Amino acid sequence: MQKKYTIAVCDILGFKNLVQNSPLQYVIEEVVLRYVRRVLYWSIHQKEAPNGFISLEELKSDCPLDLAWFSDTILIFTREDTEDCLRRLLSTIGWLLFATIFVGGIHFRCGIAYGEIYIDQKESLYIGKPVVDAHNLEQSQVWSGGALASTARDHLSGLPWSEFPYDYFLLEYPVPCKSTASKESDKLVIESRNMLAINWTTGTHPPTALIHWSMDKKIPSSGEWESMPEVCEKWMNVNRFHYEMCSKCKSAGNREEWLDVEEGVKDLEKSFVTKKENYDFFHK
Repeated sequence: MQKKYTIAVCDILGFKNLVQNSPLQYVIEEVVLRYVRRVLYWSIHQKEAPNGFISLEELKSDCPLDLAWFSDTILIFTREDTEDCLRRLLSTIGWLLFATIFVGGIHFRCGIAYGEIYIDQKESLYIGKPVVDAHNLEQSQVWSGGALASTARDHLSGLPWSEFPYDYFLLEYPVPCKSTASKESDKLVIESRNMLAINWTTGTHPPTALIHWSMDKKIPSSGEWESMPEVCEKWMNVNRFHYEMCSKCKSAGNREEWLDVEEGVKDLEKSFVTKKENYDFFHK
């Protein structure tokens, strides 16, 4: 059906590597069916997931949202062009990011756009400029997080979203994105773009200044910065967003812990990342 939708294109970060380096049965049963589908159910329906297998129809039933899943990409979109559907979509992305941000292994990155799309789920057709815009925005972000394209932002302009920040999970933020100069450089080039970002930090969590790099390490090694600079940058930008925007953790007085982390990554970051003049990684 051709009509206006708000659509989120959500990428499972690291999924390709997981598929390439893990037994397929493990990926399907443990990652997709047991973990990701349960997290999706909790985020979409905003209640505890049922025990056992969760079908795709259960994910979509009794909900103002619909979805489609293609390997490492999940489309979540509004069934109707209403404020209630829009608010549920934004809160779903907020819950999804929060549910996975403090857990190692699976993280998401999301781009959200609005406009006319042709959707025929029976024929697996999802065609329209908003799909492209959301995909491009998702791909450009250098973090695990989510942001709104200008079409989605404009669509919100007549709504009182600023009066209900918890419902909408939105705030203004200089989102770290790949610069077009990255294509011409042997280093990652990042620039900040001021836009509406999804504020997943509103979820209840123990105060902390740092989201650890892995189960056994606080920060990446110099070798990891050299071999996977973009992954390290995503991790660092997630931490920066968390510390800057999380009112719970800022009020917990974790500044000293954060300064220790910051010193530990500054030299590494300078060695492996090229910045444009208008992008200050540490916002100083």
